[in-house]
Amino acid sequence: MDGAAEIVRNYDVDGIHLDDYFYPGTDFNDTETFARYGADFNSIDDWRRDNVNTLIASLDETLHTLDPGELSFGVSPAGIWANKSENSRGSDTHGQSSYSELYCDSLEWIRRGTVDYICPQLYWAIDYKAADCETLVRWWQKAVSTSDVALYIGLGAYRSAEAQEGDVWYGTAELERQLALLDDSIDIQGRGLFQLCLAPSAWPAARHADRALQGKGCRASRAPEHERAGRLHPAAGHAAEHALDAHRKSFFRLIFSEVFPMVELLSREYEISYSHIDNRGVAKPSFLWSMMQDAATVHARASACGARRGLGALAHEGPAHAAAAAV
Repeated sequence: MDGAAEIVRNYDVDGIHLDDYFYPGTDFNDTETFARYGADFNSIDDWRRDNVNTLIASLDETLHTLDPGELSFGVSPAGIWANKSENSRGSDTHGQSSYSELYCDSLEWIRRGTVDYICPQLYWAIDYKAADCETLVRWWQKAVSTSDVALYIGLGAYRSAEAQEGDVWYGTAELERQLALLDDSIDIQGRGLFQLCLAPSAWPAARHADRALQGKGCRASRAPEHERAGRLHPAAGHAAEHALDAHRKSFFRLIFSEVFPMVELLSREYEISYSHIDNRGVAKPSFLWSMMQDAATVHARASACGARRGLGALAHEGPAHAAAAAV
């Protein structure tokens, strides 16, 4: 509590975010503490959940007292609140229950309004039998439907980092399917990708995107209305492929410092159409994902040919021209 308050008091932050770690499991040794403080509760389970609820409510009150303006406070709980088989309000899933195993009652936070947003970790594939991503998206939409709590969806980008060829997560297809699902959901206010910082080995996805672009004429866009002038020399693609294989880790360190800013530069070269904007006026995540892949490809090609000239040069010439000049 004090740590979060210190951050808000001393730094100009937009929000405070908690991950889903609360109780470590059902075998946590706190029976003596429960005997001392839990007399008002029917079970140790209810007492544990109340402890977590009190923490969340206290954080919410403290943070908004310190910053009553635009600061947001939220949590990313495990994706399954409870399974329908154990709780009639639960989802049609068969996985770990955050309600009964981690003592994390996110529905109560939504009901009481002690979070500004909720970002459940839906790190499973669409059609995965035990925990279908689409089923859980719909369940969480219903969970917030009568509240003013914003719903963000956490997607498991790290799965691509670990996937082998033949796995549903290999490449970018599954993430693209999930982003398309969120595109069609007007009551989802945001999404998060976990966890790019684990992902030097996730760049098979970037290489797949690179091959897809080469297959479409080495253009940095995916649809005719996005096409830009200029093609990249085939040798640049080959060099980039080799560089990503041999130097994935050093390439990844450049992503946050250079590639993400390049997305803004790339956006200037796209012709935005209404098909890329949802009915809230927000760019669809699948469009942003495509742009990020394009940025990574352009950067890799320029880097592999020894002509990474910095964002200043790219801002003047455009990323496509900078990459083409590398050959």
